[in-house]
Amino acid sequence: MYGQKNTHKAMITFFEIQPEKEVDEVLQGFTQRTADDSTVYYDVDELEDIIDHFLEKGYITAAETAVNLGRTLHPNNTDIQYRQARLFTFQGKLDEALQLTTQIDDIDRKDLENMVLRGEILLRLNKHREAEALFDDLLKEELTDKELFCMEIAHVCTSVGYYDSAEKYLRIAHETNPKNLDIMLELAFIVQQNYENTEEAIDIYNQMIDIEPYSIEAWFNLGQAYLAQDKPDKAADAFDFVTAIDEKELNAWLQKAHAYFENKNYQKALETYQIYFEKTDKKELPLVYMGECYEEMEKYDKAIEYYQKAIDIVPDYVDAYVGLSTCMLSTERFEDCLDYTDRVLRLDPFNDEVWVYRAEAFVALDKPEEAIIAYERALKLDSEEPETFIALGNLYLDKGDYYNALYCFKNANEIDDEIEKINLFFAVCYCKLQQFPLMLAHLICAILENNEAYKQFLEFCPEVQEFADETEEIVEKIIKDDNV
Repeated sequence: MYGQKNTHKAMITFFEIQPEKEVDEVLQGFTQRTADDSTVYYDVDELEDIIDHFLEKGYITAAETAVNLGRTLHPNNTDIQYRQARLFTFQGKLDEALQLTTQIDDIDRKDLENMVLRGEILLRLNKHREAEALFDDLLKEELTDKELFCMEIAHVCTSVGYYDSAEKYLRIAHETNPKNLDIMLELAFIVQQNYENTEEAIDIYNQMIDIEPYSIEAWFNLGQAYLAQDKPDKAADAFDFVTAIDEKELNAWLQKAHAYFENKNYQKALETYQIYFEKTDKKELPLVYMGECYEEMEKYDKAIEYYQKAIDIVPDYVDAYVGLSTCMLSTERFEDCLDYTDRVLRLDPFNDEVWVYRAEAFVALDKPEEAIIAYERALKLDSEEPETFIALGNLYLDKGDYYNALYCFKNANEIDDEIEKINLFFAVCYCKLQQFPLMLAHLICAILENNEAYKQFLEFCPEVQEFADETEEIVEKIIKDDNV
């Protein structure tokens, strides 16, 4: 290898970067040579390797050192300038990066790599239209691998969050080469993940399978898509093809077991989790899943056994303690449930689900005040659970705190407006609060939904019994008019 002499009097040191060297070795070698007294020399190819390694690993300070050295040694080289523009982009110096890509373009017109970077910078500057116009102009050029270039643009758009543009260029790539499996895989992924167009994604995965029947990626993603559509039977079939093609695909065994579980085929789920257990190093994970299967089958002793096996491997395994908590709740061992949920909360104090289990145990132990506190803690951690609001509202109703009960029922109804008996709950609260017009309105709705609602209402509000005939007459008239 040859180095160009410079005007420095110190001895020049040459250092060749081997492509197979690890980044840490490159970093160490570069640091050692730039720290000594000698003048370090690298040719352009070597500096490109060094800078690219540093940028890929996020070693920004080291990349900056290498870029500065490169600009000193090769001030007019556009490849080094391009990498400086990439560095500026990493650093968020977008205006400087954009200016540098413009300078490179003045020297080396239509350098595709530079122009794609320029488009990325424009996207990061929220200049979406300019970026897309630039990409469209580039696609008018005579390109050797147009589909691969479109994929690169799509990656850039995805990284910045412009998914519509990413989909556009992936579709162009797909039109250019309809049988490119990589393009099809990425197109299916983006339409499913970002637009929830699972049906189209499934069509694409099936097209991939028609082209390459042994495509593990296509079969696996097809299974995931069917799970997203709540079609676990079809998902299990897809994952079955993956494990038939390559029985070492661990994640396919796991997802196939999940599919059986979702399909309530707990015995097949158990068998498949067992296969996964035998193949994986993380034994605690399938043990918990098997415990959940036994729990769903109401074989609580077996469920407890498997949860305990998981804890024997990982003593602080939160999911296993959660499983033990639910088993204790289901078998009416409420004090034990409280003990296990207490262990969970010491490990994971933000577990809203476990606060609900504690509340249910306190209700069963006739400790309503403790239950109210537990439900409130659960709702502080997750305020989007209507069932928890209903349960807490019922406790307040039993306590005679009708304002708080009404508050809970209203929150539940805002989250889910199809809650069974919600109008009956409202009618009871408004009756207790002596807001009779609102009581009557919700009572009528409750009766229209369920003919037994009026009898249930009188059980909650016996104080209106003396007005029952009058109320019933009004209700019947309104219902009759409604039917007319």
